[in-house]
Amino acid sequence: NELPEARRQELREAYDRFQQMPAERRERILDRMRQFDTLPPEQRQQVMQNWERWQKMTPAEREAARERWQRMTPEEQRGRREHWRRPPAGH
Repeated sequence: NELPEARRQELREAYDRFQQMPAERRERILDRMRQFDTLPPEQRQQVMQNWERWQKMTPAEREAARERWQRMTPEEQRGRREHWRRPPAGH
């Protein structure tokens, strides 16, 4: 089960970037990974679909989304989180 060299290089670079992050940020990322591991399969799938959608956005679109999020009240943010946690229609 040997990984192609290009994938190994990509993983090395990601590891190096992770190691360069402040400890607090690394811990937040690890906490989220642990949370992801506890999700039921349908919620994991939804998280992955959201992540893929985010990755397809341009930097300007991501920045606009961050700004919209910052303008939301805590109640609106909670409502959005609940919406994201719902399984996709038909499940």
